[in-house]
Amino acid sequence: MVLRIGAVMFLLAAGTAMAESPSQIAGDYVEARSNHVYTCGCLYSGEMVTGGREAILAWSFDGGSYNGTTLEGVRALAVLSGEENLSIQGMPRRTVLYLDGVNSERQ
Repeated sequence: MVLRIGAVMFLLAAGTAMAESPSQIAGDYVEARSNHVYTCGCLYSGEMVTGGREAILAWSFDGGSYNGTTLEGVRALAVLSGEENLSIQGMPRRTVLYLDGVNSERQ
């Protein structure tokens, strides 16, 4: 599913804070996760920690800026993998971030 975004505030690294209020950012966002909707306790207990361990997040920016740096033309893809379900707080995770269309060090 592709969602059209008008104003987005996102953080790519945990623990960072935005220095200024978010500007208008336009583009596309896609998120795909390996997860199920758990309907009963037997499925929850059987698959809760073994499923839902991967996610792919993708952004394609048509316009806007972050901290005074334009994002137009930048594409970002984050691939997340956890030892257990990503919804479990405190579980170790690995993330790989791919960037395309970056034209400056600030971007």
